Amino acid sequence: GLDSASCFQCVSLLKELALGGRTIVCTIHQPSAKLFEMFDQLYFVAKGRCLYNGPAGAVVPYLASRGFVCPSYHNPTDYFMEAVCGDDSTTPVGDAGEDSATTDGDQQKGECMVSALAEAVRSGQCAEFMRAYKSAVAKEKADAAILADNASATSSSSSSANSNKNPDQSLANNDSDSNANESSVKDDSRTGHFSTGTLNQFRVLYVRTFLSIIRDTQLTRLRLLSHVSVGLLIGMLYFKIGNDGLKVQSNAGCLFFCMLFLMFTALMPTVLTFPMEMNIFLREHLNYWYSVKAYYLAKTLADLPFQVIFPVIYGTIVYFMTAQPLEFMRYFLFLTICVQTSLVAQSFGLLIGAATNLESAIFLGPVTAIPILLFSGFFVTFSTIPVYLQWLSYCSYVRYAFEAVLQIIYGMNRNHLECNPDASADSSESLAPCLSDPDFFLKFFSADGAKIYVDFIVLCMFFVILRGLCFLILKFRTRASR
Repeated sequence: GLDSASCFQCVSLLKELALGGRTIVCTIHQPSAKLFEMFDQLYFVAKGRCLYNGPAGAVVPYLASRGFVCPSYHNPTDYFMEAVCGDDSTTPVGDAGEDSATTDGDQQKGECMVSALAEAVRSGQCAEFMRAYKSAVAKEKADAAILADNASATSSSSSSANSNKNPDQSLANNDSDSNANESSVKDDSRTGHFSTGTLNQFRVLYVRTFLSIIRDTQLTRLRLLSHVSVGLLIGMLYFKIGNDGLKVQSNAGCLFFCMLFLMFTALMPTVLTFPMEMNIFLREHLNYWYSVKAYYLAKTLADLPFQVIFPVIYGTIVYFMTAQPLEFMRYFLFLTICVQTSLVAQSFGLLIGAATNLESAIFLGPVTAIPILLFSGFFVTFSTIPVYLQWLSYCSYVRYAFEAVLQIIYGMNRNHLECNPDASADSSESLAPCLSDPDFFLKFFSADGAKIYVDFIVLCMFFVILRGLCFLILKFRTRASR
């Protein structure tokens, strides 16, 4: 089912594998003369009988030695098939009787050819011809090597005489040759084994990856729908509690769920889809279509707009429906942390997907998220974690996201919260004391000494480190596959 160009590429790859020491056995349908010349050995079978077994290049002289001369400028395989099958297309076509007689005669010729060639193989005449053919080829190669050595000696003596006559010209020629070699080496080092540069590889891969995301309407629509629907659900559940001093604990739960939701919506799709792309990536990279860095950079940047747009939509819905402080700087920083959390979670998913197969990635994705959430500072505050386990909280990127969000909402010199027990008379929280002082609430979560810019820098470091580790794993897997 391949066209001529694809078939040539496929056979060329098989030829390279064979030259590397592997044995390749294959059947091919109507090969062109160019493809036929690429095969080393030919084993021809007709009607269950071997008609030829030897080098592919010797089939034409062997047929000629048996009385079956291939016409000039005729594909040997076509002639072989037509003669054996009794299809002589050069016979003129007359009336129906002549046509039937011609067909019968061609079939008889084909049967005679099959019998003659099969008998030659069985009796050893084919093997004897192959031995003579190989010795003749070896003699021709030896004679050609002697002629080449003589020609090289003659040219070297003449060039020596010319250099003695004009040493300056010889030096100039040598300089020009060395410059040409240096430029050739530079070109090879720039492009490596690939037929095009890294920039062009990145451009094509970026467009392809972006279009594949756009065309995967089911996943893209599900991602958009989930961010909008869950944002509306959280907005209705925590409606206008952002400035209520009696519901600060509920508001903290709302903020933590935002980080939790953004983490899983970025982590799990990547964990599920990236391992399935690895087989395609490895096959195309091992064919020297593009480099690892071009693929990885295109993969990272193509999905970046979606990892920014979806968290912004979700964060905007939740921020205004829950009545968080109506200040542009707080709103902007809140969205920034949401986007950064999503990017770090996606990086973690890429790392898992690159290092494992699909079955393992499905298991490791949720399992590795448990300690990340457990040491985030919401379920257990940092001050109550045992000393020998506190170091684990520094490995949780959700901790820095949650800490930064608490500072954005309740820090930055925020005014005291409203306390209106009558509005919450039907709530159990009306029995709790009103936490009107935001600083007191930050101390409760051990976030009073946190710095927003420090948390942002740490999240950026998580992003860079995880992406770097993923790139190194991809490089390792490609080398192992090669």
